[in-house]
Amino acid sequence: MVWLQPNAPELKPVLSEISGVAGPQCLKCLVSGDVQGVGYRAATRDRALALGVTGYAKNLSDGRVEVMACGDVPALNELVGWLAKGPRLATVMDVSTQRVDVKTTDQHSYFQVR
Repeated sequence: MVWLQPNAPELKPVLSEISGVAGPQCLKCLVSGDVQGVGYRAATRDRALALGVTGYAKNLSDGRVEVMACGDVPALNELVGWLAKGPRLATVMDVSTQRVDVKTTDQHSYFQVR
């Protein structure tokens, strides 16, 4: 699991552990901060769709947002960087990412808000 600070100068190394892996990858991201009730999930869906990433974004009972994202590594890198900033009304405190085996995830054909 990798923790990402939103103000970190370099976001690209977050996915360095999968950068040499061929084919689509999946990441489970947990986003903390003021991320519920501010349009975070809908904005994440829009960004993911623009990048060709599939999966979902859902609110958790502890105030975080869970994002399951599947796609090519460059698109995932860009999405994770965006998650650390979020939409205009959100205040992201941190993002944790964990690689998830594609075979153990639900196969997603689009990105949805749950």
